[in-house]
Amino acid sequence: MMKRKVLFLTVLAMAAGIAASTFDAQTALTQGVLIGEQWLTDYDMDPYVTYGNGHLQEIHLTEQDAAVYPQLAQALEAYNTKTQSDLTELFHTYCEGARTDRKTSSWEYEAAVETDIYVRRADEEVFSFMVNEYSYSGGAHGYYSFVGHNYRTATGEVISLSDVVKDDAQFRQVVEQKLRDKYGDYLEPDLTDRLESYAVSGGEYEYDWRMDGTGIYVIFNPYAIAPYAAGAQQIHIGFEEYPALFTGEFHKQEGAFVYQICPWLDDTVDPDGDGERQTFAIENGYDEYSNMNSLTVQLGEKSATIGNLYYYDPLYFLFHLEDGRNYLYADLTSENDSHAIETFDLNHASPVWVGETYAGFGMLWDMERDIGMDQVPTDPDYFVLNTRMQLLSTHTGQRVNRVGASGMPQPVGTSWYTANAYAPVTLKVVRDFPVTLIDEASLELPAEEMTGTEGYIRAGESVTIWRSDGRSMLDLQREDGSAARVYIDTNDWPHTINGEDENSYFEQLFYAG
Repeated sequence: MMKRKVLFLTVLAMAAGIAASTFDAQTALTQGVLIGEQWLTDYDMDPYVTYGNGHLQEIHLTEQDAAVYPQLAQALEAYNTKTQSDLTELFHTYCEGARTDRKTSSWEYEAAVETDIYVRRADEEVFSFMVNEYSYSGGAHGYYSFVGHNYRTATGEVISLSDVVKDDAQFRQVVEQKLRDKYGDYLEPDLTDRLESYAVSGGEYEYDWRMDGTGIYVIFNPYAIAPYAAGAQQIHIGFEEYPALFTGEFHKQEGAFVYQICPWLDDTVDPDGDGERQTFAIENGYDEYSNMNSLTVQLGEKSATIGNLYYYDPLYFLFHLEDGRNYLYADLTSENDSHAIETFDLNHASPVWVGETYAGFGMLWDMERDIGMDQVPTDPDYFVLNTRMQLLSTHTGQRVNRVGASGMPQPVGTSWYTANAYAPVTLKVVRDFPVTLIDEASLELPAEEMTGTEGYIRAGESVTIWRSDGRSMLDLQREDGSAARVYIDTNDWPHTINGEDENSYFEQLFYAG
């Protein structure tokens, strides 16, 4: 079988040094799928009363990949447009209900509509993602559901389950058996009758499903086949597990890939490469104030827990390497928007915590719409991490990484490049100060291979932070397109340049608290 290449490969020369002469860190580092988020709110100002809050996520290809797969990019934009329109209207309808209930009765509540997207497969054959939808419009509890979206990468056409599965009756039998094996007494007594209403195509109900690298996951949302308290039910059916069940049009994802984990559902992984998949799950621990303070990874009957944490908005990714190894990356956000990635080894009978990296997955900013975009990784050999820099102001640094031999992120190149389009930092110079003027011929080289001559940046110039080693070295873009290097002593505060307070050289520095 032809090897399925991972989607969204960027020129490897950019990974090694990044085309420095353009000073375009955003373009050079863009990699993966972009997930944006629009916030919803409805309130009255006087008196201030909130009737609803929520958020809607949207999914995009990077600019480079949209050029390669324009029809898929268009299909995703059509999905975004319809979802934003439909759910924004639903949100305001729910908020009007909350407003009416508050005015006509003593019932006070806030309505909610939320969507969260999880990218499950992104290669040249299939683009698949799952959406967790939640809504609340009053009552005992809200309602959530999981919906899969599956596209042909080359054409942007929706993949129907009938394109994947060829035997409806056999498929129903496999689904029922797997449900009974996994959930047993949690299921409704009339499960068989309920499943008779489902069909691969054309039935009273169609299955909710998504395609992954090894097969498909079938999801039954609350109330479908079990009580609400039992939550959603999910089973995995592998391409190689039941080959006669599938049409053969779609295949197992070969090589290295990444997929996103939804912490509200369990998942499967083959820890030792013997073809037997085990269930693994993630559990967030909470303190008495509902703050997330521990993380547990369950693999079969074994688990690993790390504690003494304080985080929110976690993102989880399964990195599957070319040689069959699997690692879980947990991107945890903490105070001041600081990030740390906790790495777990999933290649043995028990999960093992490997270590911590003080960085998070990359982010871009859509300046026109004022919306942030998370860069969801798709390739273990090329993904972007962000970290906070404290050199001549607070700014965001980005660096390309791969999964290293230990499973931890391993930098590709030595420099952090400032995400200029996300958070440009331009400084006005008020005093001449000594620098190394970088030779134009070496701009294209990695930072450690740069050559130059001694010189000065003169008072009155404006410079923009470009790249650094994250410790003391900083390269600056000048107004004429050239570059200069300065070394900063960070041993004390304030930092110094050439033995003098760095603040004395600039009109203003922009440090965050």
